[in-house]
Amino acid sequence: MSAHHHEDVSRDKGPAFVGLVAGIVLIGAFVYAMVLWTNSRFEGHAAGGAAAATEAHK
Repeated sequence: MSAHHHEDVSRDKGPAFVGLVAGIVLIGAFVYAMVLWTNSRFEGHAAGGAAAATEAHK
């Protein structure tokens, strides 16, 4: 059988929450940067695509 060790885990709560918050901030920053980068890659595509579509249908 396995032995159960009951250790005080209250010491781990602080670093666990710091890691949780830091992870959320890093993932949020990464997603925000990806949105900015993607938007910069497609600047002008929507306006040109809509104008080209209306010209093709005339």
